[in-house]
Amino acid sequence: MVLALLARALHDASVMALFGSACLLALFAAKVPELAFEGSGLSLGRRGASLLALASAPAWAIGTPGTVSWLMSAPGGWILLARLVLLILLVGAVWTGLLRITAWLSGAALVLIAATGHAARASLQGFAVIGAANDGLHLLTAGYWIGGLCVLLAMLRSRPSAPRLPQAVALFAEWGMITVALLVMTGIINAAIVLLSNPGHDNLVYAGILALKITLALTMIALALGNHFRLLPRLAQGGIAARLRNRVGWELGLGLTVVGLAALLSLLPPTHQ
Repeated sequence: MVLALLARALHDASVMALFGSACLLALFAAKVPELAFEGSGLSLGRRGASLLALASAPAWAIGTPGTVSWLMSAPGGWILLARLVLLILLVGAVWTGLLRITAWLSGAALVLIAATGHAARASLQGFAVIGAANDGLHLLTAGYWIGGLCVLLAMLRSRPSAPRLPQAVALFAEWGMITVALLVMTGIINAAIVLLSNPGHDNLVYAGILALKITLALTMIALALGNHFRLLPRLAQGGIAARLRNRVGWELGLGLTVVGLAALLSLLPPTHQ
């Protein structure tokens, strides 16, 4: 259980970071190309994340109760094989600096995670694809937020005086608003599918962890709104970039905690018979 939790949390965080960072770096390349760079820290982190994603994929699958028997079935085996192929290709794309291919491969890997999630399994017969698609969109939006924060934090540390830094932060924030709206919407739908479709009594431990996850996510949203409306307009002033960097660091830390809680929820039964 502990091994599966650790592997799942590391896997999800790694793939999300790769997806979001690739999307934002590609966006910067089109709009603010002088800031579409990878410093040594970010480059090393992304390469390490690709290897961690590949290594942790079979670990959390094997360590999760009931997953091995599911993987032995035809759809489970094919999904695992597809994910492993995607992750191998992802390592190559990251290490060769192919941003768009990295975004596509990591996005596909996130969507395939949803195929084994609670939402897909709890959906009514014939609607599993809809539940998985909603969960996949939830993971993609979370990935943009987590990975984008990684890029933003690296940029604020290495280029705090860049002339077009405010435009770059605003670009992340504009897409971030759409992302957060979709993240909240899909999260509500996910919770409704999982809690209302499973027979039996609600698991109070599951409900408590879900409530904590929601609380931390709302705290992240509050931090993001403060950054956008209070700090971003004054980013050119002295000391504001450092304040924004600290707040982005807190936001990223909360985001990674939320990913860990989501990994724990994926291993717990939502209800008791």
